[in-house]
Amino acid sequence: MKKTFVTLSFSIFFVFLSTVFTFSGQVISDFNLESTADNGILKWNSVNEEVISEYILEFSFNNKDFSSLKRFNPRGSKQQYVYIDPNFCKYSSKEFYYRLKIITHNGRPAYSTVLHFSPGISKLNQGWRTIKAVFQ
Repeated sequence: MKKTFVTLSFSIFFVFLSTVFTFSGQVISDFNLESTADNGILKWNSVNEEVISEYILEFSFNNKDFSSLKRFNPRGSKQQYVYIDPNFCKYSSKEFYYRLKIITHNGRPAYSTVLHFSPGISKLNQGWRTIKAVFQ
């Protein structure tokens, strides 16, 4: 299982002091895609949502042009988010990509690592799981 961490950094500029203060922190962890025969299940955990106003789960066929799938309001730090993609079977014969767009309170977006789905790799993994289950 691939673990993904997203870190956001924000700077506050004080004109009178000419000082830069930076707030940094991990925002999400464990952003992953589980594929079953019928579903694509996306999951992630929040770590620190103090500066988050919204999560937007995005989808793309080319890893360039992403469109919004679902919006999530933050529920508080240390929460798990789950999304079951209802169209997963319709496009599972093609390669496609997911990412999280994380909107902060000041409106600035940050992006997670992109998750890539390749049907050939998925079918190989499903076949291996079937073989493994037979011998357990």
